Amino acid sequence: MGDESSATVRVSVVIPTFNRAGTLPRAIDSVLAQTFQDFEILVCDDSSTDSTVEVSRGYQKRDPRVRTLALPVNQGPAAARNLGMREARGDYIAFLDSDDEWLPEKLERQVGRMDAEPPEVGVCFCGDRLIKNEDPDSVSFYLPERGWEQDTFRKYVAGGISFHTPIVLFRRSCLETVGLMSPEMRVNEDAEFLLRFFVHFGLAVIPEPHAVIHLAVSSTAKKVYMCLNAALPCKLRHVDTVRRCFGGWAARCFECGCRLNVLQAAIRERRWRDAGFHLWHRLRAFPCFLPNEVWPIFKALLVSVGVDRLVAALRRRRGAAPGGHRI
Repeated sequence: MGDESSATVRVSVVIPTFNRAGTLPRAIDSVLAQTFQDFEILVCDDSSTDSTVEVSRGYQKRDPRVRTLALPVNQGPAAARNLGMREARGDYIAFLDSDDEWLPEKLERQVGRMDAEPPEVGVCFCGDRLIKNEDPDSVSFYLPERGWEQDTFRKYVAGGISFHTPIVLFRRSCLETVGLMSPEMRVNEDAEFLLRFFVHFGLAVIPEPHAVIHLAVSSTAKKVYMCLNAALPCKLRHVDTVRRCFGGWAARCFECGCRLNVLQAAIRERRWRDAGFHLWHRLRAFPCFLPNEVWPIFKALLVSVGVDRLVAALRRRRGAAPGGHRI
């Protein structure tokens, strides 16, 4: 971690990036426009092949608060964020993805809230506005709930707490207890990271949107199965922790949720042999499906046969704009 004696800023903003020369300026500009100005920006490049590094260094020349860090080879978002967290000097660390942005009062609201909380509260969430494919008719809102501040770890393990990475701000001192992200995880690395956080630290919630998430939704199937399968052991190693805290039933439900996530991806990508393997292990954990698992599996089957694309095409033909939904 950064040297405590050199902590001359309140917030270290970690921006992992890979081939985002086109959107990185929007992200950096949104930080520079914050009403709270005591920060540093750590742009952590994951071995981009475009002009992303040059864009970042251009900002660095104009504003000394911007620092450009670069990995020699592509290692994934967890490694890029770890690079930033190691170099961070702030009392707090905030994540911002290089294709997203913050609204002006984001840091002011979160730092003010965390300054008023005891050290046992380690993380702060705010809300956000989500835009799909830059379509104004697709806007939806994510608003965290104040009820998440109580019994946070139990609710998180049970799947009752969701988040987007750019809403997260946490105390840098917590990293001494929690550690960094798992670099072998190419997906879900942020979720596993926060799971370790909530074992030890509490959550503060600001239920208003202070970030904008720009989500690119492709019409083609996203190939995530291999990444999820590689991440599965990192998630399953927490089963014993859940068992110690909440008992065998909670641990079984947590394992089922981890395996269901990979099973869904295998079905969506029509990897039927892999789907059968994970179905078997899911049923070994508990010999029937829980009520909240039926629809996700059915939805994955619809995606695998292309029904979702057919529905989207019909909606476009009828001129129906897709409605927003809460995440």
